[in-house]
This record gives sequence, structure tokens and C-alpha cells, in this order.
Amino acid sequence: MSQRNEVLGKACAVIEDGVVCGRAANGTGAEGEPLCGKHARRYHRWGDPLVVKQRGRKPEPVPVRKIRASFVMPSAAEIAWAAALFEGEGCFSRSPGRGGPTATLAMTDYDVVERFAAIVQVGSITGPKERPGGRKPILIWQVGSHEEFQHIVCLFWAWLGARRKERAHELLTAFLQHGPRVQGSSSRWVHETPAWQMFGKRLRDLTPEERRTFDRAKSQAQRDRQRLLDGRETTEEYYRGTLAFRLFGKRSRDLTPDEAREYRRVQAAESRARRKGQGDDS
Repeated sequence: MSQRNEVLGKACAVIEDGVVCGRAANGTGAEGEPLCGKHARRYHRWGDPLVVKQRGRKPEPVPVRKIRASFVMPSAAEIAWAAALFEGEGCFSRSPGRGGPTATLAMTDYDVVERFAAIVQVGSITGPKERPGGRKPILIWQVGSHEEFQHIVCLFWAWLGARRKERAHELLTAFLQHGPRVQGSSSRWVHETPAWQMFGKRLRDLTPEERRTFDRAKSQAQRDRQRLLDGRETTEEYYRGTLAFRLFGKRSRDLTPDEAREYRRVQAAESRARRKGQGDDS
């Protein structure tokens, strides 16, 4: 007799959330208990009729908690303890997204991280964060803003080693010279972008007229790059040989009304001269 015939007329015996399923059974479990189609599929796929696993399911977000300042100045001993802990377990680095300076402390001892955060009174705590390979989850303290980073550096400066001081100085100097990086870029600073070089502002802050000018210049640069690859003269070199550039040092579309009238007069005179010369040759 087939397995299906054995459970024919029986009800699913799985208890889920304190309620018996009761659907018509069409399979059996490990001990021969009747299972409905849903629980039978779970049993054959995962080995347990109560296990639910979804493909592409997003992991649970790691909790992030912002540290709130208590406005109570920590003692010198507490600052020295926190600085020594950071010197051994923390690091100064550059944010991969915005390029700003960050300070990070990650440990598996949750109480130590909590005490450290209570002393410095800035930053945020993320975790516990799971790690692969069966390692212990870690708790991460971090500051991401420029002001909070400066606070940490000033607070720990007297107790930091030469390498930490040099790294903090390098990060702060780079940030003050260049500002934050372009969102989504790991190498270009805001001040190095074409929009900033043309208008002194970010692309997203341009007015509609400035954006049109920027788009024209960008398209022109792309055409010039293609002209160079093809072995032709660039657009700038071409326009430098035109009549408007010879007369006024600018393109014809940029001439003032008086300059445009003079340009048309000279252009007509040269055209008449060319036609006359062609007539004499014939």
C-alpha cells in the first residue's frame, strides 16, 4: 500500500502556534504521523515540518543606539582608562562612503564597550553583530561626524601614542583641505569635481541655467575626447581658426550686438572678395 493510501482520510497532526493543523494529510513524518501538503514539503526539504526558510530573505537589521551626553565631565582616571582601551582596541580611519574621519572600537566584551561609551558621551553603539565562523558577536562603538571625531581626539590626545596622533592629524588635515567626498565615490573629493571647478558648488546645488551650461560643457568635453581619439582637431582648436575668434577672441554666439554687426559686415566683405576672386580665375 502506498504512503498516500495509508494516510487517506486522516488529518494533519502538526501543532503550530498551539493549534492543530487539521488539513487533509497526504504524507507522513519521521514517526509516521500524518502531514498535510505544506508540512510534508517542509519536512522533506528541511527535515522539520515547523521550519520555515525563505529564499532571499533579508537578515534582521543590526540595532544601532545613539549615545546621549550626560553633560557630566568624566574624571581624569576615566579618560585615561578609555584612552588606554582605545589605544589598544580602537582605530582612526576614513569613512568609505563620505571620506570623513571616523573612530571605531569593536569588542566582544559588551560591558567594556558600554562603559567606554558612557565616558566619551558621543557616537553610537551598533550590535551585537553576528560574525561568520562561529566567532562571538561583537559590539561596535563608532563616531562618524567631524565634530565628534575632534572631540575624541582632544579628549584622548595626552594619552595617545605617536602613531595614533599622526593618523588623527592626517585625517583631520585631509578633511579640512578637501571636505567630504562625493557620495558613492571612494576617490574623488567634492572640490575636484567639474561642477565645483566651474561654479564653486555641487552638481545638485546648480541652478537650471548653470545645469544647462554644465551639461553643454560636459557634452563638448566628451566630443573633444572622441575627436582626439580619432586624430582630429578639438572643438577649441577649430573655433580658434574662425573669423569671430580672429576678430574678437570669442565664438560667434558669445558676441555682443555691436560685435555681431561688425562680424557680419566683415564676413560679407570676405564672401564678396572670395566670389570676385573665383570670377577672375574663371
